[in-house]
Amino acid sequence: MPAETLQALERGDVSIPHLQRTRVCHVLLQVRDDTNETIANDRSDAIELMLREGAIVESVLSSFVSAVFTLESETPLDRIGATLDRLGSNVRAVYRVGDYLRGVIASPSRFDYGTVVPNMSAAMERLLRLEFGSVERLDGDM
Repeated sequence: MPAETLQALERGDVSIPHLQRTRVCHVLLQVRDDTNETIANDRSDAIELMLREGAIVESVLSSFVSAVFTLESETPLDRIGATLDRLGSNVRAVYRVGDYLRGVIASPSRFDYGTVVPNMSAAMERLLRLEFGSVERLDGDM
């Protein structure tokens, strides 16, 4: 980003656009975290697979990955489910489809671009109950 833009943001001279409702498939996954090597290899493989299929990785925290597939009205969910089924025996995942707020998320000192996922704790709770190698579609916004 150009220095002038950063300075304008710092001064508050640039308005931040409002979040927009966007139809997405949100994926939360965890790779087996027995060793640092396992985490790194399996996380990398999972991310590469999802990126090849059009996902946008929004955050990575150790063995956890949060990603979205933006959806058009004709986007088949079967393709996304099939992609997640290929994640392997060292990965567990939950996913759900909904209209989520997406865009620039900002404060005076930091900004990011991403999706506001409601009730992430319920998705995390369900994820942690799954066996590795499992994928589950969750209902709506839970």
